[in-house]
Amino acid sequence: MMALQYYLLSSKDRILLDFDKHIFFGRGEGNNIVVDDIRASRRHAELYWDGSSFVIIDLNSSNGTTVNGNRISSCVLNDGDFIEIGLQSFKYRVVKDPTELETSFMKIQKDTRGMVTAEMPSLDSILPENDFNGSLSTMSVPELCQTVLLGRRSGLLRVMSDRKEKGLLYFREGEIKSAECGLRTGDEAAIMILHFSRGHFSFTSQAPALEPNVTTKTPQLLLEAARLKDEHI
Repeated sequence: MMALQYYLLSSKDRILLDFDKHIFFGRGEGNNIVVDDIRASRRHAELYWDGSSFVIIDLNSSNGTTVNGNRISSCVLNDGDFIEIGLQSFKYRVVKDPTELETSFMKIQKDTRGMVTAEMPSLDSILPENDFNGSLSTMSVPELCQTVLLGRRSGLLRVMSDRKEKGLLYFREGEIKSAECGLRTGDEAAIMILHFSRGHFSFTSQAPALEPNVTTKTPQLLLEAARLKDEHI
């Protein structure tokens, strides 16, 4: 008799679940499944085997985790369930026959409720239209931060360096409240982004808020970034 196998399906992936491995979902690069969606928290949800079933738990995310459209804190999964995090969704399957898995995989590619990673809009396209954008050669990151600070604006500044490093700075009433750059967060990430010298930026005032993680006031961050830059010149 063939043993049961447990999978998460997407339009391009068949993820075989391991009884001994915890799966973490989130926007941060350290997760097993990275969800490139600003609505996802950096560490959003966890999936694991509890001895008899796979269970998914929400890790106090900002926007929640849903199973079949219902927001959950913890949920035992059943064959065919849809897990939704932000705009992305995953189908949970329990199968014996590999042919059954392939049939389900082909169906989910055509199913608009399935996770459509290959067709998912990027972070740039899922956010509202930018308030302003441009090149860092015409306006530096510190200058952008000063502009936002003076205008007491709230919103998200996205910066992509010429080395493909992605930085996110979330402002509330002009102050940097959250920063992310690769695996780094908080003040350290903010300083790194302030040192980006080449690349592009965009700012939108309608983005969902990121979790607060910056403790230093923006003027002090700008001064510290300038001091560190001078030390390396």
